[in-house]
Amino acid sequence: DPGRYARLAVSDSGVGMDEQLQARIFEPFYSTKTVGEGEGTGLGLSISYGLVQSFGGNISGENADDGGAIFILRAGSTGADRRKAHRSWNGGR
Repeated sequence: DPGRYARLAVSDSGVGMDEQLQARIFEPFYSTKTVGEGEGTGLGLSISYGLVQSFGGNISGENADDGGAIFILRAGSTGADRRKAHRSWNGGR
């Protein structure tokens, strides 16, 4: 979207993501870990995606140029976007 926005990028130095993982990374309960390992539920990125979308922003995941993955969050910085976020966090008020 054109206009002003805030951008936050978070990266790691892991192995990156293949095409299958990139296509499913924001699905609820999707995890690269074996079921029963006790390491998470596969909800973290799905919840993050939903929250960012509810504030009129977007989040994407891709491979970083130097290896690993990078997640980029973009959120609108207009007054209307800030008011929408405030209402969401305050029960619609």
